[in-house]
Amino acid sequence: MLASEDVFRDAQHYTTVISLVGHASSGSDLDIRRDLAAGNACAIHRQNNRVAAVASVGRDRVSLAVEAASEQDDKAALESILKNQ
Repeated sequence: MLASEDVFRDAQHYTTVISLVGHASSGSDLDIRRDLAAGNACAIHRQNNRVAAVASVGRDRVSLAVEAASEQDDKAALESILKNQ
């Protein structure tokens, strides 16, 4: 689960904006959903079977929903949001 002190961050690389919620180390499991090359993707980082971070491109609503669920420490809502991504 994302820690409540994690913040919603954006990084712009050339013309691509990457939204990041949470923090994950290099040892995390990574699941990329949708089409990264098309600029419409969501990368889910898991550590110990828990969502540690979510990075997205072109999926601002998903990032905002993930941020809200993590602030409430709502694991079920977080998994529900990410289920169909």
